Amino acid sequence: MSRELDFLFFKLLISHRTAEKSLVEISELQTTLVNNLATQSAHIDQLVADSFYTAENVGGGNKQLKKATERKSTAKYVFYASCGLSLFLVVWDLVI
Repeated sequence: MSRELDFLFFKLLISHRTAEKSLVEISELQTTLVNNLATQSAHIDQLVADSFYTAENVGGGNKQLKKATERKSTAKYVFYASCGLSLFLVVWDLVI
């Protein structure tokens, strides 16, 4: 009877130690998970802030592009004048 009781106690002790190791491992994993989630949350906050900044920049860029298209462009007139002069010179060369 005493041997059976000792064996049952020993089995219970082993089960207790296994459960304790499992609880310690679960606790460590939970701590790691919490740390990773905190880091991930900080990164998400940074991404949200960056997206607002990007939206503002795109809006400002669109306004600048609209203003640029409404302005008369000197470069466009120089280009057309250069094309016209080049065409004139090519035709002149062919005629003469």
